[in-house]
Amino acid sequence: MNLTEFRDYAESHGIQEAAGFLAEGIRASKVKLDGFSLRKLWEVCIGPVDETLTRAMMGPGGVTSGLIEEVRSMAFTDVTSAVLINRVQASYDDVPSVLDELVTPFSSNMRTERMVGFTAADGPWVVPEGGVYPETGFADRATESPEPDKLGMQINITDEAIKFDRTGQIVSRAQMIGRKLKTKREDDGILVIEDSTAGYYSFYPMVNGSATRTAIWRSSAAGAEWYNKTVNLKTSNALADWSDVEGAWLLYKDIADEAGDPIMVNPDILLVPMALKATAHFIVNAIQSRKSTASAANVALASNVTDQLTPGLKIITSPFLASASTWWLGDFKSQFVEQVIIPTEMQAIPGDPRRDIVQSFVARRKSRVSAVDDKFVIENTA
Repeated sequence: MNLTEFRDYAESHGIQEAAGFLAEGIRASKVKLDGFSLRKLWEVCIGPVDETLTRAMMGPGGVTSGLIEEVRSMAFTDVTSAVLINRVQASYDDVPSVLDELVTPFSSNMRTERMVGFTAADGPWVVPEGGVYPETGFADRATESPEPDKLGMQINITDEAIKFDRTGQIVSRAQMIGRKLKTKREDDGILVIEDSTAGYYSFYPMVNGSATRTAIWRSSAAGAEWYNKTVNLKTSNALADWSDVEGAWLLYKDIADEAGDPIMVNPDILLVPMALKATAHFIVNAIQSRKSTASAANVALASNVTDQLTPGLKIITSPFLASASTWWLGDFKSQFVEQVIIPTEMQAIPGDPRRDIVQSFVARRKSRVSAVDDKFVIENTA
């Protein structure tokens, strides 16, 4: 649909219905507004720029005033907002995501969300025919991360942007905001998984009714609390060959629930820094392992060739990983969640005639990655 078709539709159906139809279609990516122009859209919705775009005709809340019908100014805002939302979301989606493969998202309408679980209990027990089933109790355990930060940016449409039709600049800003929001989400989420930077810690188990920040990666078990019994950090385990991956994998045999019973884990992801990406691919994709052993005289070399099955691990890397040598193996989505309070969205807010701003739009997001358990991922340091 072009603006001429939009004008014809508005004349036959009314500007409010036409704007609503067009805005909904643009937001859903079902309608593409060809040749979008802020100036032309203003003239279709409100009137000739030279006659209507003056500060005297702008109310304190933006483009609405007694001289411009509110419904027509709202039509301009609705269509412009839909175009910018479409550009922000498209740009956001175009940025590759590593985090989507590492966390389980869930919608939330609370500032903080308590992720409740329960400790393992003894049993189950053998019950004879007609017998009474033994009772057992579960002690509550939970994690509760701090409230996420709300991140956002603002786009202002000035009267000059409309008069001189700076549509390309406005659309470019919307696309930049989409990329920035996605990149910031990726950066923050990876920092939380690493759990090494203040303000981006991941693990907040409940202790005596209060969420207490606790280091999630531990090379030894200490204490009686459920979160102190897991050893999920293997030091001096630089990623060099398959034996290093196997060394991390073997830690799972000693990871147990709160009753001491082994748990089932399917570690399917190898998360590595950029510096180890080639090494990881060499290890995972190898079909043979060749080793040479020196003789006692250190002269002759005996070569051994062993068939090696591909372990089926998916290799993931991120430029936001701080360390060039630390790597992880595990089932990340069972350990890390993303609380999404405000998904990526754009809203129209009133303009500011004191600054010649006809209309403003804010793009924002409020979410946080956190750990709900400590048993599904192994961290390895060099």
